Amino acid sequence: MNKIYLLLGFYCLVNTTCFSQQELLNKFRLEIEVGSSIPIGAFSNSSVEPSLDQNFNQENPYREFRGFVKKEGGQAQTGASLGITLAYTISPSFYFSLNYSRFTNPVDVSPQEDYFVANLQDRADSFGNEFQILGSLESENYQANGWYGGFGYRKVIGAWSFFGEAYAGVNHMVFPFYTWTFDSPGPITILRPASFAERSVPDKLPALLYGLGVGIEKSISNRIGINLKFKYLTSDHSHEYWTVPLVGSRNFEIKDEINFKVFTASGGISYKLTK
Repeated sequence: MNKIYLLLGFYCLVNTTCFSQQELLNKFRLEIEVGSSIPIGAFSNSSVEPSLDQNFNQENPYREFRGFVKKEGGQAQTGASLGITLAYTISPSFYFSLNYSRFTNPVDVSPQEDYFVANLQDRADSFGNEFQILGSLESENYQANGWYGGFGYRKVIGAWSFFGEAYAGVNHMVFPFYTWTFDSPGPITILRPASFAERSVPDKLPALLYGLGVGIEKSISNRIGINLKFKYLTSDHSHEYWTVPLVGSRNFEIKDEINFKVFTASGGISYKLTK
């Protein structure tokens, strides 16, 4: 008889443990989203002025470039976003989430190149002889990796869910290295950073990330749903660096800031982690 009670107790313990594990897994939801990263505000604006020499000679009609400064205009273009979310339900209406987002946005270099063609390409020497200097600007894309927590509210109506979220975390931006190249008298290339600067290169630029999100989800089974999400995310990445032409004596110390602001629109799939 004691053996029977022991077996029954062990069976109940196993069933209770499995049920508790299943209940815990029922609270977790894994989501994957793919969509667009749309720059807004200063991040998308174009501004040539900060890229020009700030202490130029007023008598010199040719105001040269000191680099590619993005404080007043990031010149970001629409790119792509990839997101992964692990959400934990704390009540029928509220949940926490851990989020990872990767953003890639191309950089528009045309305003600087257009300014160069209009103002600096055509020259005249002291004898009045006209000549041209050809130049080009190349830049890597913006790339950022955001890690952030979220707190959300969900309203379920039948097979549909409507939700809103608030986010806070950190955004690690990789500075998009750039190169200005001119064919005279060198070639001359403005590089970032200058090799002589005795300071670390601000390659990774971490900053506080925060924002808001809304979305809608349609359940297609007990475990799987498809969703549409919209997010607004922002972070400010301050840094300093030097630039220097490979030919020439001038160099520039630049204090810059990338004001990352994007609106993401993405579609995704969610999977409830249940047995």
